Amino acid sequence: MNPFYWRGTTNFGDYMNHWLWPKLIPDLLDPQDDIRLVGIGSLLKSELNYVKGKKVIFGTGSGYGDIPPQSAIDDWYFYFVRGPLTASKFALSPEKAIVDGAWLISKVPGFSSIPQKKGVSFVPHWRTAVIGNWESVCLQAGITYIDPLGDFEQVIQGIAESELVIAESLHAAILADYYRTPWIPVQISPSFLNFKWHDWCQSVGLEFKSVILPPSDFFECIYNRKNPFTLNLQLQCMQSPQFNNLAIKKVQTSFPIVYKQKVRVKSVLKSMREKALLKIKEKRNMAIFRPWNEKHCRELSKLLNMVKGVEPLMSNDSIREQKIEKLDAVLETLIRDYKDGMFVN
Repeated sequence: MNPFYWRGTTNFGDYMNHWLWPKLIPDLLDPQDDIRLVGIGSLLKSELNYVKGKKVIFGTGSGYGDIPPQSAIDDWYFYFVRGPLTASKFALSPEKAIVDGAWLISKVPGFSSIPQKKGVSFVPHWRTAVIGNWESVCLQAGITYIDPLGDFEQVIQGIAESELVIAESLHAAILADYYRTPWIPVQISPSFLNFKWHDWCQSVGLEFKSVILPPSDFFECIYNRKNPFTLNLQLQCMQSPQFNNLAIKKVQTSFPIVYKQKVRVKSVLKSMREKALLKIKEKRNMAIFRPWNEKHCRELSKLLNMVKGVEPLMSNDSIREQKIEKLDAVLETLIRDYKDGMFVN
């Protein structure tokens, strides 16, 4: 099998595919294989059909983009998905909604056990890490900043050893929960995807709620299209929209050449915007912005410390044990099916 995952950054949640599969199923991996292992990430959408080969769905979620009709996924083999919302989208049985595939870390020696805990950590979404200045805010607040684009094993260790994790990164919350670290979800980016958080939370019996945080400095305000002079620096806790009744939009996959042209155009426009904004980012601490940034950093660090007092989330120990047992069983099934030639024509 040849793992398929998003390789656009070194974000630890996506990079986990590169790290995990060689440790779990080394004998099943082959980079030349046309059987694609679709694992950790929010990868289930119609564009997945542009990836050549049969698809083995193993712990993946949905949320980005539309889904293909049933007739277009005949070569998708669903073993398990992140949560019940993804299962419902694809008309799968509830038993397929086990948990996010990141919990397969339970099978990796040296990373499966729960370590001693100390301190509070903050893990932003990878894009917030690129655009924002949260490391400075955390330093002022006395909270450990964990860069989601940093060394993978150090990121995992930092999450596992924290007493509390404040997370905008979904996989920071997922792994904190695995390591029995209470976690508080926060929303900073306007592109925060509620669906995948609800999907994950429902898989482990939790009701999702989050805290809204403003941008970290003047530049991030510009990037997130927020007015820096009207920011709300009060503690804002909210229940996110419910997704019980799914309005599912199924689309027929367009011709590859049309899709590739659309992707190319969007990529060029996005790249132009990113380059322009990153040029501005280099000047984020110019004298004209510095007084505002320094005052805002002080106020935001106080707010971040207030977030620590919000009731955190964590699944029950019994649910965790049940999920790990199911993961053990489904992994054994995958290995057996592959060796029995199930995916061979």
